[in-house]
Amino acid sequence: MNRSDSADTAPATGLTETPGDYGFPPGTSVGRYVLGERLGAGGMGVVYAAHDRKLDRAVALKLLRPDASGHVEAHRQLVREAQTLARLAHPNVVNVHDIGDFEGRVYVDMELVTGRTLAQWLEAGERPWEVVLDVFLQAGRGLAAAHAVGIVHRDFKPDNVLVGDDGRVRVADFGIALLGPRPQRAFGEPAGDGANEASSESETTTGAPVVRSHSRSIGRTGTPAYMAPEQRRDGTADARSDQYSFCVALHEAMCGERPRDSSKSGKSSSPPAVDRKPPPWLEQAIARGLSKDPDQRYPSMDALLETLVSEPRRRRQRRRLAAMSVAAAGFLAAGVGWGSAHNRASAPPLCRGAEAKLAGVWDAERKDAVQRAFLAVQKPFAADAWSGVQRALDAYATAWVATRTEACEATRVRGEQSDQILGLRMACLDDRAAALNAVSEVFSHADEGVVLHAFGAAQELPRLAPCSDTKWLLARVKPPADPATAAKVAELHVRLARVKALDDSAQYSEALPIARGLVADAEPIGDRQVQAEALYALGSLLGRTSDLAGAEPALRQAASVADAAGDDALRVRAWGALLFYTVGEGGKFDLIPVFQEEAKGALARLGGDDDVEANYLEDLGAAFLSAGKLAEARQSDEKAAEIEARTFGHDSWQEAIALTNLGIAHAAAGEGGAALDALEGALAIDERQLGPSHPHVASAENAMGGALMEEGKPAEAEPHARRAVSVADGTLGEEELSRYVFDLGEVLVAEGKLDDALASYQRALALMSKARAAEDPTLISFLRGVGETYLSLGKPALGVPYLERAVAIPEEGQASDMARAEFALARALVDARTTRPRARTFAEKARASLAKSESPDDAKLASEIGEWLARGAPASR
Repeated sequence: MNRSDSADTAPATGLTETPGDYGFPPGTSVGRYVLGERLGAGGMGVVYAAHDRKLDRAVALKLLRPDASGHVEAHRQLVREAQTLARLAHPNVVNVHDIGDFEGRVYVDMELVTGRTLAQWLEAGERPWEVVLDVFLQAGRGLAAAHAVGIVHRDFKPDNVLVGDDGRVRVADFGIALLGPRPQRAFGEPAGDGANEASSESETTTGAPVVRSHSRSIGRTGTPAYMAPEQRRDGTADARSDQYSFCVALHEAMCGERPRDSSKSGKSSSPPAVDRKPPPWLEQAIARGLSKDPDQRYPSMDALLETLVSEPRRRRQRRRLAAMSVAAAGFLAAGVGWGSAHNRASAPPLCRGAEAKLAGVWDAERKDAVQRAFLAVQKPFAADAWSGVQRALDAYATAWVATRTEACEATRVRGEQSDQILGLRMACLDDRAAALNAVSEVFSHADEGVVLHAFGAAQELPRLAPCSDTKWLLARVKPPADPATAAKVAELHVRLARVKALDDSAQYSEALPIARGLVADAEPIGDRQVQAEALYALGSLLGRTSDLAGAEPALRQAASVADAAGDDALRVRAWGALLFYTVGEGGKFDLIPVFQEEAKGALARLGGDDDVEANYLEDLGAAFLSAGKLAEARQSDEKAAEIEARTFGHDSWQEAIALTNLGIAHAAAGEGGAALDALEGALAIDERQLGPSHPHVASAENAMGGALMEEGKPAEAEPHARRAVSVADGTLGEEELSRYVFDLGEVLVAEGKLDDALASYQRALALMSKARAAEDPTLISFLRGVGETYLSLGKPALGVPYLERAVAIPEEGQASDMARAEFALARALVDARTTRPRARTFAEKARASLAKSESPDDAKLASEIGEWLARGAPASR
């Protein structure tokens, strides 16, 4: 939503202002929010500026009006608005962060935009028609994005469009939007065939979801002045109805009045918002969008926008060709030949057809293959995973096409950049297309593991922005001049893309041999860039498969070769990976300052790259956490979360990862409240992005339970722990599931529900025993859990065999777990009155082991053991 900081500009909310007492003065706490000024109100909701204390950010909070709070339909409508916007992730649509309930009134936490409504912007004064058109084009892209996921706005008008002070335009107020059964037309699907399925509540025409509205009382059906004829007539609305409303608003801006066919009650006679009459082609385009017959309008918003964008370019090019023809006539008169120039000038436009280059990469056929593969995986999260992957890859493909077209036009049409830069941009985009192809190809043969990691893999596609960054492009090693060598390098890049796709999809065993072959093949070619990337890919894979001895030299060499190639971004990634694997998992804590200094230097030379810096900070945070440097870990993770939110937006996959890391860091420091805030934010994002049945939700729920345990609130932790087990059961393997079941046991013990805890521990032990060998140190804590619970139940003799098995396992880094098992066995031996002589020996050994630890929990247990011994535990004999 929107606010204005200007004294002479009313706040823009996308809501029609209505009078009334809304009951919440500034400073009121609504859950985790503190309300500020009221920005506006409509027939259903009231919007306030607010501060989200949990995530320390300014938001717009839309609350159900007091006079509608008891109305079931109003409640559903506001919830539906939030759900509608949650399906959209587009820069030209207002972002929804969260939804909740406060004292019986539903609220929606939304993006707060500083600026004004489009209506206010248009009234502020005349502007060139090109400027006004550009603002409408942004709004049109927001509508097109909604249509792409099956959403029809039904109330598009200037009051429901926000023009931010940052220049970005957002479509708002989807309160009466209709959610169709499927998108109208997703990327790569032929027009008219992409969405011809409908539920019993809807009809479809030429692929667009058509739904009859049956709204009652509080539910609005649109603003008559901007409604399409069919919508005014009987409530029927589809994507073409939004197109009509868009064209009414555009006509009004260009001409100063609404078209004659719009609602009589909505006549407008304000001055035009433009400083001169728009060209005839624009009037013709608007006229087609205003056709009474929906079939005579453009087939989609995308088609209308293409006309509005492309027509000026076509006319500029025709003028340019005409000028070239005049010049050529002069050359002929002077006897100068120009045949080759004439042939180039009269050739067809060179910048069209970028979408065709993704044929077989991400088109209807490839999407069908991916969908079939995903849905064949009989897991609850498969359908949601497909939906998320389709949305992500559609957006990436659309952006790729736009970037490639713009690159071509910058050289071929506008003459703004050289052929050299165009070549570098196209090579960069070819690499991105190869990455997209590799990911979609892996997805088209997806098994359960691929589906589980698919959304993350889709989010890890290389960013397109560098392909438009001249400085970045020129800093990279140039492609080899020799065609044969260049062909070999191109083939290596394709293999690299496949390795990354397999790596991001957790297909490590398949990726490793390809990566090893890449390293071997890249070295003799002499292309340092591809050699560095191959070494980094291999080192990362070795780290992920716990081959730390192999990972470190590969990553060090990757950093060195990347330095020679002038690729500071890759150097930072390599040093970050060394921090994560060599330090975080390998325990070489003395290397933190060494790796940190190397990465800092590369970051400074890089001159700022938010994505690279955020990834590095996450790796650094993991290293600090492993080293017990909790304040430093928290500081790194806080900065990473702030960068991810700024770069990718709130509610992004990247922000969820950063918030999870931050929550873990807070929990490790005993800061349960702060941990809860971060983890709750991550959980909300995971549920919206991945669906409620995805294993990542189980992980987030389990982390929430752990944070509540740190706060000493086991009763509040139990629902989270149980949901973690419920989601993980049937979706994860035995080893992963066993850990969630074990953690549930820990919660139940803290609650005093010992019988339930024993059942959980026994199940966890059975599951882990299937996954690990009998002497595996991982089993120590599982055996201890069962034995200790028997002890608490007053059945020490039943616990002794489990504890004896635990202390017989070589600890290998599980010192704290072993100490707990040894002390439990000492107490069990005493309480069982059997082999008492060994009890003191086990207790003393446990205390000595814990004395070496810096953990507050370990220190507390060591003190407890000392008190137990002082009370007269039997001396060893």
